[in-house]
Amino acid sequence: MMRRPYPLALAFVLFFLAFSLPALAQDAASPSGDETDVPLLAPANAEPAQTSPSETEDAEPAESASPVEEETPAEEETDETDETVAEDETDSAAEVAEPAKPQLPPLSPEMAAFRDQTRRTLARVYARPLSTANHLPAEVISFCLAFGHTAEIASGNRSQPKINGVGALCWNYPCGGYKLLRTDGKTVVARVGYGYQQRPGQLLAMLATLKVPADYEVRVGEHRATIADLIASEKAACHDGADLSATLMALAHYAPEDSWKNGTGESWSVERILKQELDRTADAGSVAIIDRLAGISFALAKLGDSDAVDSALLEKARKHVDEYHDYAFELQNADGSWHPGVFAFRGTSKDAAGVLRSTGTILQWLVSSLPAEQLEDPRLIRGLNYVHKQLASKASSRYGVPTSTREVAGLMATAAALSKYDVRYLTPRTPPEPEPEEAEETAATANAAATGTRSTGTASRSSTGRQSSTSRSTKRNSSSRRR
Repeated sequence: MMRRPYPLALAFVLFFLAFSLPALAQDAASPSGDETDVPLLAPANAEPAQTSPSETEDAEPAESASPVEEETPAEEETDETDETVAEDETDSAAEVAEPAKPQLPPLSPEMAAFRDQTRRTLARVYARPLSTANHLPAEVISFCLAFGHTAEIASGNRSQPKINGVGALCWNYPCGGYKLLRTDGKTVVARVGYGYQQRPGQLLAMLATLKVPADYEVRVGEHRATIADLIASEKAACHDGADLSATLMALAHYAPEDSWKNGTGESWSVERILKQELDRTADAGSVAIIDRLAGISFALAKLGDSDAVDSALLEKARKHVDEYHDYAFELQNADGSWHPGVFAFRGTSKDAAGVLRSTGTILQWLVSSLPAEQLEDPRLIRGLNYVHKQLASKASSRYGVPTSTREVAGLMATAAALSKYDVRYLTPRTPPEPEPEEAEETAATANAAATGTRSTGTASRSSTGRQSSTSRSTKRNSSSRRR
């Protein structure tokens, strides 16, 4: 009776699986086209985030194709002449090379302790993320601003996988029952109103702050678009008298030198938006006035001394922001907080959620817009200490993430302020962690030093013991002679 060729069949099956499984895994990882098929990783091609509980500015996003392909130089024949020219160019480049930046002084023990405490608190807050079941798109926007483009939120209940916050918004995932984006089949528009954006351009301003590229995909049902389509929509929506604070932030990043026509055919530019925001009066009793100042400040940082904007207008904007910096500190309470009435009132309040929201929002603007030399201002640090204590208390409580929009806004503004201060001030003054090999060498040196110390101590004790024994013996002999 012939034996059945099971070994041969088994070998064939294993051979087939070895070649087919990678392809199947790749197909499973790619988006299927369903509206709720949200990327679980960071947005493709997104640049490093600035705000993460344990990340710095040089943190790398998830693996993705680079938005700009690097050119590979073709192989060329070289001769002595080419080598000579290369050497001359190298010498010239070395002569014009910019001097190295001066090393910043290390943190004081108090500030180092504040850094460590802040990072632990932010990590605890991030460990209890928002969820698509309980939180609105506007709240997810604020969460992404606080924790960066890699921030993840819970999809539905806590047992389901987490999804990327930016991806959920751009792929129109329902959050708290609200879908942020709509389309007529040609254009993509982000809704404004309760649960959506608090003001026009808020989503695009968040994407600009996190430096998400304009070619990142946007999905609304079966319609496919990119962030560039959102940019076009916000350009078309520019109108006189409207709150364009967030639009200014967005377009100062994505279209700083563009000129365009709005929906009624009027000519617009970033310069015109900046001028309108400087002339617009915002409610001093709400965070709307801080939103306006934040938009102007962000535009100034992006535009610098750009030729696309009148230099006199830029100087006027700088002076305006500086005056409000001083005014904000004048209204600050002794404990570092601000009144819930923002710039309309001075004094304390029993409205804890309102105090945290106003204080966190003001600090978020100050930390982002103050010159580097003012980041050590005692008044600023006092405010940061105040909000950190409030945030640490809430992060260590046994209750989950709040569902009140007002409370979430305060918590996320506070987290964003602390994260930004870490990026701008604390991290640059923190020595980098040693490489694994260096860490091992350091540990080995420390162990050797400790071993040497213990050996020296043992030898010293042994020597001392021998001396003591000799001394006791000498004393006994002297006593015997005397007797």
